[in-house]
Amino acid sequence: MTSTSLSQPVRRAKLPQVGLHALLRLVNTASLASVRRVVACGLLGLLLVPATEARRRQRPGDDLSPIVPEHQCVAEVRSTAGVVVANTREAAAAGARILREGGNAIDAAVAAALALGVSEAEASGLGGQAWMVIHMADGRDISLDGSGKVPELVKPEELQRLKDDDLLFGYKTVATPEAIAVLDQALRQFGTKRVSEVMAPAIELADSGVRLTPHQRAVLLSFGWRMRSNPTLRDIFFDASLDEWEPDHLFCMDEVASTMRRLARHGFRDFYAGGIGNAIDADMQANGGYLRKSDLARVRAAERMPVRGRYRGLEVVSFPDPGGGAAVVEALQILDRFPPEMVDSESVDAMVIRLEASRIALYDLYGSWIRGPLASLRMLDPQHAAHRAAMINPHQALRIGEIVGREPVITPRRLHGSTHVSVVDGRGNAVALTLSFNLEFGAGVATAGLGFPYNGTLALFDFDDPDSPGYVRPGAVLKQVAAPTIVLRDGTPFMVLGGPGSGRITSTIVNTIVNVVERHMSAGDAVAYPRVIWNGGGTLPEPFIEMAPPHTDADVAELYSRGYLTLYALRYPARVIDAIAFGGVNLAMFDATTGEAVGAGDPRRSGTAVAGDAP
Repeated sequence: MTSTSLSQPVRRAKLPQVGLHALLRLVNTASLASVRRVVACGLLGLLLVPATEARRRQRPGDDLSPIVPEHQCVAEVRSTAGVVVANTREAAAAGARILREGGNAIDAAVAAALALGVSEAEASGLGGQAWMVIHMADGRDISLDGSGKVPELVKPEELQRLKDDDLLFGYKTVATPEAIAVLDQALRQFGTKRVSEVMAPAIELADSGVRLTPHQRAVLLSFGWRMRSNPTLRDIFFDASLDEWEPDHLFCMDEVASTMRRLARHGFRDFYAGGIGNAIDADMQANGGYLRKSDLARVRAAERMPVRGRYRGLEVVSFPDPGGGAAVVEALQILDRFPPEMVDSESVDAMVIRLEASRIALYDLYGSWIRGPLASLRMLDPQHAAHRAAMINPHQALRIGEIVGREPVITPRRLHGSTHVSVVDGRGNAVALTLSFNLEFGAGVATAGLGFPYNGTLALFDFDDPDSPGYVRPGAVLKQVAAPTIVLRDGTPFMVLGGPGSGRITSTIVNTIVNVVERHMSAGDAVAYPRVIWNGGGTLPEPFIEMAPPHTDADVAELYSRGYLTLYALRYPARVIDAIAFGGVNLAMFDATTGEAVGAGDPRRSGTAVAGDAP
């Protein structure tokens, strides 16, 4: 059997194999309700391994999570004034402040996104991309697409040489940054606040500084080497000896604050057609980048029709092509064909059904990238879901040929460096917003005087096959699986969620929805529950399983026997960088009983919820 623990990408070192088998068997025989109570408070985590043993196994440079798995204890936030959920407390608080000051969910989401550019600068910012799904209280559903386009001057052969030399980062990998265009259009069309008002919290953060979190330091340890040659980013994230700052180090982003002040004065279009755009153009020309002011001048956020489908009587609204919302909708419609009792348990049969639903939907999504946007619409057909559901055998994983037939198999590049914001307000508005650099810290470069990192999107295209749907041709956008999603009950928001995680995004979103709808879990339990998800890259069936109660080594052996020949098992205590692989779903929802908004952030990526009426 191939059962491998997740490892730090740079080192490829295996995690220690930890676990008290007798304890796990005991937990596995307990009632599901008992297990949930254990998971909610994290008590059994204390027994997984002694603290002294954890310290002895820690290697230099590794950031181990606390002995209690963090994901086993999540604090929910409740409020009648709405909630904001983001990957940092500073960003969630920025959005909640805007709600408290009378703004709506769109205003709050924009403020939170801008604050993430300071407090989670490895995953998003002014130089990144954005995908937003909005539900307005009047019933409108809108998607805004901020996918970065390939610049007109791109030279595929140069990018191929960088790839061959394992140097595929830097100025040549920068696509047009379109996150600001999405925030601008959302604010102008659906918000109520001025640009200066929603930017104020982020400016204050950049001036006063934010603390380096263990999550960020783990990312720096693995991917920060790309930034050491850029003076602007080097001075922010590394000390005088070019080592990563220790956790809790307070760092300011003075140049980002200055850039944001200019945007607050002149408006977001200055980024594309004003002084900031001129500075970007000059820096790109000086350093061999392809991006020019002519590319920036063409940027407009595209308004698209969301994809939608039905699951257990609920309406699922998600992000369309070039995103991955169709896979989320299809997977849920496949699961809808099974009786609830076949989906909602922790039996291996139920695990297989959930894995196969997401796996089939993702391969359908990848196939649509070849066949065109109309193919993604077919994925939404309930009859198609019924046909796909009939293929699933809980006792045996499907072979790849059974899923794709004779179609070519696409194995998309993994997207790194993403984050997510979920917001509901007290008026019935909701926003799901996913942001990305496409690589951790993007291209690893920033313009002196502007201060923000640029995305590294071009690194994820194909450079040698003009017939590929992912070829790096001028004006092209990257197909990806980000799927900010809103679930409606009787036309009003019930759940708002999304998250990073590359090809695992579909599975983590689907599992979270199942946890709430089928298992009747609270928001905190739904995002915290140990995951069994499918890794959406490659051609082999590759489940990822968190080895925390109620999951056991017997589950791993049984999944192997059913055809999942490559499994990745994460055991606790684990390094922060490894827990990241299991996604980062940030969830906001409404409690129909109390009428309150409820928020829960995914602690695998430091997710935090803040109430709209928090002081």
